[in-house]
Amino acid sequence: MRKERGAGHFFDAPARAWQARRFRARATAANTPAFAWPLPGVRIPAGAGAKGDPGFGAARRGVTGAMLMGLASFVAISRAWFGTSSDAETRDEGRSLFQLRWWRRPQVFDDALRRAHDAEAMWRPTHPLARRRPRQSQARGQVATSSPVTTDARGGDRTPPLCAGRGARRSAPRPTPRRAKKLLPIRPREIQFPSAGAGSKVGRMKIAFTPVVYEHAARFVGRSPWTVSRDAELMFEGHRRAYLEYRHQVIAVGIDIYNLEAEAYGATVENTGEHGIPAVHAPILTSLAEGLALPPYDPERDGRIAMLLGVGRRLKQEFPEADVRIPVAGPFSIAFNLRGISELCEDVISAPEDAARMLLRLAENQAVLCRAIARAGLDVAFFESAASPPILSPRQFREVELPALRRVLQVSAECIGHPVPCIMGGDTFPILDDILSTGTNYLVCNIETNQAAFVEKAARTHPHVKVRVNLDPGVVACRDPQRIHRAIDRVLAIVGGRPNFLMGTGALPLETPPENIRLIRDYLAN
Repeated sequence: MRKERGAGHFFDAPARAWQARRFRARATAANTPAFAWPLPGVRIPAGAGAKGDPGFGAARRGVTGAMLMGLASFVAISRAWFGTSSDAETRDEGRSLFQLRWWRRPQVFDDALRRAHDAEAMWRPTHPLARRRPRQSQARGQVATSSPVTTDARGGDRTPPLCAGRGARRSAPRPTPRRAKKLLPIRPREIQFPSAGAGSKVGRMKIAFTPVVYEHAARFVGRSPWTVSRDAELMFEGHRRAYLEYRHQVIAVGIDIYNLEAEAYGATVENTGEHGIPAVHAPILTSLAEGLALPPYDPERDGRIAMLLGVGRRLKQEFPEADVRIPVAGPFSIAFNLRGISELCEDVISAPEDAARMLLRLAENQAVLCRAIARAGLDVAFFESAASPPILSPRQFREVELPALRRVLQVSAECIGHPVPCIMGGDTFPILDDILSTGTNYLVCNIETNQAAFVEKAARTHPHVKVRVNLDPGVVACRDPQRIHRAIDRVLAIVGGRPNFLMGTGALPLETPPENIRLIRDYLAN
């Protein structure tokens, strides 16, 4: 039995011949003129006889030959899989064959495919798993000037698929393990959910419901939150598709809503990974004195604020009926990024008066942003979650944060022409009276607080104020419908049919399946 050149072992030739015979028989039965089998570079013409197969003659002599062929195949594939061969190409070929024929564990399969990709074994045009190489992605951190997301003349989506499947273009990246699953773009169902009406789903709901979309918009274009946050086209398309799917109450333009002002002041927003939300990691204020002397930024020139204003205008033109708002952060949330959380908390303890003055300064500086939003024909979405307990105690909130909070809400109302919502996360029930004293007309009741006590007090003391009672975002994103149903029933029991209360989701996690929002709507309607 002769040794095949380059095979690395004399058992490789009959093993390949044995596999070639099986594939040749299948091709002959299908009347195919020629085909490629899973070893790169090997093609078997139809009708080729056994005499033409290298090393096959020694394998067809009775029972001994059949047993030898079985042993040869087992040894060749085992040696290729466990890496005992010195020939790397033969080892990769053996692994590819082993995976295609027998190995079905997805994790092992994906890891082996990546190794085969690196060795160029899986990219041969004759291989059954061949794929065209994906295009190189943009450099991280670069603000894109164009986007692959396009629409046709009728407004339909013509975005090329990011992952090839049956009937799709073959421009797919190589397979990845399950733990690093890619988020694919979502085509919205474009179902209308009118706010009222006898025949509408919302009209039949026991309580008004709205999801909250920030970084979740990136899921609809299949890109990372970092990429979408730096690209106007992707941000517009992500929020457009999200609104077509959800018809939520407010379109809050943005991905990382708490970073806009800090970046405009000069802080650096960093990429936190494929599925992470961009964040500021390096504070730029080294003392309270620097914060007290901080001049206002220019919303038309500094940071990404001008980009968000442009996206907001386009969304308002696309959906005139929608409530499109630009995020405006509160003074403590801005100081959180500029000063750093540890230093800021130390300032509140050691120099509360100076800390309050710095927060008041930051509140006054927000007037330039509110005026720019009003000029764009948009509205304000105000956020101040960093100031709520347990970061600040109720006493610290009242003495240090409340004067600045009242001032920034007053400035916003003067610029927009009406009171603005005050969205605060955390345990807000201990400071509910202080928040209501600001004159806001809209509050959020979070999962972290005593929701039953919050709802009862707000309805009793300020029945005209709207309150959004949030579901647990982790439950909203889960795959258990019964768990979601129990969370809905809990909120319905807390609200108890009171007017001016609605149900929300909190900030939807990036990975939330859109079908979960449909599930919530259907459950409330039925």
